[in-house]
Amino acid sequence: MEEVRKEMSVRAANKRQKKSEKERKALERKLKDIDSNNIPKVFPDITRDVCSGLTDILNGTLVGRTICHTWYDELKLVRNQHSLGKWKR
Repeated sequence: MEEVRKEMSVRAANKRQKKSEKERKALERKLKDIDSNNIPKVFPDITRDVCSGLTDILNGTLVGRTICHTWYDELKLVRNQHSLGKWKR
């Protein structure tokens, strides 16, 4: 019985991760095609700070700032913070 619960838990975690990945990819597609001046129009419910951060990302002006990168590693959410240096286009 315990094995069944464990398997159900793993399957539910996989389902949540796939849904999250699908939402992230849809957001990435939207951001890929957007001009940095149109962010408030495309995402009207984001805060001014988030809008400023997105504008900096899209314009490539993040040098010297710290960002938080998030990903999944074997069903475990991993977060890592980096200070960005100069990057190539």
